[in-house]
Amino acid sequence: MGRLAAQVTRDEPTRYEKARALQSWFREEFTYSLDRVETVDNNALVAFLDPSGRVGYCEQFAASMAVMARTLGIPARVAVGFLVPRRIGTAEWEFSSHDLHAWPELYFPGSGWVRFEPTPSSRASSVPEHTRDEVPRDEPSATASATTSPNTPAPSASAAPDESDPAAQEQERDLVDWGAVATWLLVLLVVGALSLVPQVVRGRRRTRRLGHATPEELWDELRDSALDLGRLWPEGRSPRATGRTVLEWYRPGAATSGESQLSVDELAERLDRVVVAVERSRYDRPGQRTQGDPTLAADVEACVETLAAGSDRSTRWKARWLPRSLTRRP
Repeated sequence: MGRLAAQVTRDEPTRYEKARALQSWFREEFTYSLDRVETVDNNALVAFLDPSGRVGYCEQFAASMAVMARTLGIPARVAVGFLVPRRIGTAEWEFSSHDLHAWPELYFPGSGWVRFEPTPSSRASSVPEHTRDEVPRDEPSATASATTSPNTPAPSASAAPDESDPAAQEQERDLVDWGAVATWLLVLLVVGALSLVPQVVRGRRRTRRLGHATPEELWDELRDSALDLGRLWPEGRSPRATGRTVLEWYRPGAATSGESQLSVDELAERLDRVVVAVERSRYDRPGQRTQGDPTLAADVEACVETLAAGSDRSTRWKARWLPRSLTRRP
């Protein structure tokens, strides 16, 4: 990996230009894809950089550039965050699991940690603006060279770049096996991203249903919320019989700070309005079917909050992070 990094950056004289060369090399010679088979052994990065590979996702590009930069004596780390979110309101922004992204940051004295973007343009549309600027290079002057006094002392070693700093060289020798560290970092990044997917998918589904506010979609939301809370939804029963079962799930006095819980009478009243709307939606003549109703959506939200408040902390945690409704469909 060190030889490859040296080969890619052999024509660049400074650390910063070497970093830009690595960025360009990844964006021009590699392909972005989420279909890459994941590996967790110590040869994962080597296989990714091999000419027969060079297909992967942002975590692989970020970790690979960070490791290669370190072989060139440039401190590097991997950052994790999001791409630009989608604006959905005056002061509201929406992130999704698709926006998850990783990139390397390289350290340069006097500038601090500087972001680079090695992921190809099919995923990251552009590189950071500061990496586009051309770095001026001093051209030697023939006149100055001819008039230089023979007695002029040669530049001292202390004027050389930071690569010659003994302390920096000692620090580089003390580095751990960054190939193995980067491999495990990739695994942790993937696991972390995957852990967010169920919550994001479930949240988008809930938002869509409550926004449409049709009786059937709200009934589906009530059913899925019950499944998420570990309840067994009574399939094959009428909406009214199902509503009575939901009312039996009421557990008073379990609400914690910050949670809202209806009384049993309030829950019965709101459930009845939802049940009536579902019955009309299913059994009325087509021209008389109930359309979306925001107040009905509020009723369903209140019912779900009440059921959640009556559940223990572990059940609520599972409903949020591991919603059963995504895998268990009626």
